Amino acid sequence: MTLIFAPHLENGIAFGIILSLGLFLYRTTQPKFTELAVQEGSIHFSPFGGEDIESSDVVKLVKYSGSLYFANAAYFETQMLEIIAKNKDQLKYIVVDVGALNQIDASGEEVLSELVQSCSDSGIQIIFSRTERLEAELFRSGFKKRFGEDRFFSRTAQALKHVWKELEGEEEHNGKVINIS
Repeated sequence: MTLIFAPHLENGIAFGIILSLGLFLYRTTQPKFTELAVQEGSIHFSPFGGEDIESSDVVKLVKYSGSLYFANAAYFETQMLEIIAKNKDQLKYIVVDVGALNQIDASGEEVLSELVQSCSDSGIQIIFSRTERLEAELFRSGFKKRFGEDRFFSRTAQALKHVWKELEGEEEHNGKVINIS
């Protein structure tokens, strides 16, 4: 390869830059998105969200790892919409663990805003946990003010506890009680 670009070194450098950028975009367009199993009424969760583990249909917990930016915002939205579509009849809350989310750009924030708004309109609340990395960014952009401070928790267990208490209040109103463990 070096001999091909030897007479025109600038072409080789440009080719290397374009190839590096392409590989970077390819690797980051589908970051790790994991649905975690949460048992009914529990603050404990498991990464094994398969068929053999009993998981709540009312509350879903997902973990997102990577940056949320223009190249993968659509992927994040698609994954969230798939979870909503699979559980739309009973789903009330989605807890999104963003502890491994490195950074977010305007495209990522727009996708989050649209998801939170459309889900809220259809009766599903999106809650964020482990938000300490993004606190300043979400505050500066007005995201936290727009959607409320009560959607953001420093720990996943706190978010789940909040969700179960909210559901317990709803269920007591309807005559059914959920025990929190």
